[in-house]
Amino acid sequence: MLFLVVLSRLNAQPMKRMLWILPGFLVFTVTCGQQSVSTLRDALKGHVDTVFPAICRLMHTEPEIPPEITTMDRDGLIAFLKAGLTSDYPDNELTRRSKALSTIGILPDGFDLEQQLIELLTQQAGGLYDFREKKVIWMEDLAGEDRRGINDKMVLSHELTHAFQDRYLDFSSRAKEFSGNMDAEYAFRALIEGMASLVMMAYASGIPLSAAPDLKEFWRSGYYRGVRPYETGNDYLREYLISPYAEGGSFLQSWIKDHPGTSLRALFLNPPQTSEQVLHYEKYLGQDKPVPVPLDSFLQVVPGGWQICFQNTLGEFDLWQLFQTHGSTRDQAASLAAGWDGCDFICFETHDKQLVLVAKSAWDTSGDANEFREALANALARYPAVPRETLRNYRGWNEFTEEFD
Repeated sequence: MLFLVVLSRLNAQPMKRMLWILPGFLVFTVTCGQQSVSTLRDALKGHVDTVFPAICRLMHTEPEIPPEITTMDRDGLIAFLKAGLTSDYPDNELTRRSKALSTIGILPDGFDLEQQLIELLTQQAGGLYDFREKKVIWMEDLAGEDRRGINDKMVLSHELTHAFQDRYLDFSSRAKEFSGNMDAEYAFRALIEGMASLVMMAYASGIPLSAAPDLKEFWRSGYYRGVRPYETGNDYLREYLISPYAEGGSFLQSWIKDHPGTSLRALFLNPPQTSEQVLHYEKYLGQDKPVPVPLDSFLQVVPGGWQICFQNTLGEFDLWQLFQTHGSTRDQAASLAAGWDGCDFICFETHDKQLVLVAKSAWDTSGDANEFREALANALARYPAVPRETLRNYRGWNEFTEEFD
């Protein structure tokens, strides 16, 4: 069942919402205090030699050569982040993504995504994995263990898991694939962060992966709220950050239950492809893949003066968060997004600088599609739709919309 929506972003009031897209794959801790850099580096190298073989055994693989670890100060981190964002998101992609998400109220108008991202990561990052240089980076001013309430080996186990994953998944090539598919990006983040979270939990507790507590319950229990970014009061930011750990961790635990004693490398050969597969493990087992919903035919009838601002996908996770953002649909957000079977969108900028979003979605049943149609109208009631009578003036519009009427 297909459904089309055309929205125009006019002069709606901005909302206090933010997005944090993680460049590369980071784990963060609150930072404060200062340590001797030379002492820190020596200690970290010793920790890596101990931790990396241990997590390899946890994942039922033979121990491998540990990755290199280095340190960085905050000024270096700023330069690192700017270079990474320029490489990962060329042609002002973050600005264009912000504009597109503003048309459905997820981000406010004029939100500087790149600057906010740099500021947040600079303040909060404690350790990260650099997939370009194949190194784990540790922040030089990370507080001592006694002040953080978490030990270095536990944090390292998470980042070292990313180094292990990169050897089989090739993060650099994956990052390029996700420039046109935010849903695939979420699925990949859920795989790697869910796995790293599970390994970290098991390593810290001295237990096998199969004995770890329910990660979805753990991450949503309030444990993480001591970390400042999660206390912004921003639903989308919080879910964007926590869902790969929570839902991704739950997915990993379901897979491990079905594959006891199997090396996690086996999952790399058949990773989840969509957020739907992450959120519903049975969809992964059934290899439920999205229905192609191209908008090429719309490009043949687009009004003159409209320029493509951003083109991408909206997965089940994105639609879940769309409904979560708006009060009228918040309580049913997850169920309203379920039944998703594919969604592509194009955000246009008109000749008079207005934003127009055109989206085409597919649903498992006509009931799912009708439920989505009604809920979307309620959620986006204050975002004016482009009148069809206006668009029908353009040659080819009637033919394009026939399948949706």
